[in-house]
Amino acid sequence: MVGFLGQSEHSIDDKGRVALPARMRRELSPDADETFIAWQGIEQCVTLIPKNVWKEKADLLTKLSPFLKDNRIVKRTESRRAERVILDAQGRISLPRTHIDHAGLDGEKVVIIGTIDTIEIWDPAILKAEDDAQADSYESLVERVMSKFESE
Repeated sequence: MVGFLGQSEHSIDDKGRVALPARMRRELSPDADETFIAWQGIEQCVTLIPKNVWKEKADLLTKLSPFLKDNRIVKRTESRRAERVILDAQGRISLPRTHIDHAGLDGEKVVIIGTIDTIEIWDPAILKAEDDAQADSYESLVERVMSKFESE
């Protein structure tokens, strides 16, 4: 898998259906069974996690001790923010209303971004504000984040 790459603007209909770009659908592993977990991300967007990738995350969550409150909160929050969505014959997914509200997807357009192992769906104005609010230049951000790999 090359991964989910690129950015596209698509429409969202009044039923919350969004067509995923064909190039992203082609990258979906057969192990995903055309199924994503729509997750209310930490940021104000909806993250689509292929079912097979979600399974890896769920496996980690099940290893958390239920005797620690922080673990229970994380497990509960991760689970309650997640809903299964399946690609239809037209290559669309139907986003749950709670996810639409969380991400502020109130307009007619959304921005779909491939983030290698997941796909993010953003309201264009919220994404622009997020990009504009980035305190560091992208150059310094990449330098800080990616340099960690050199020390390993």
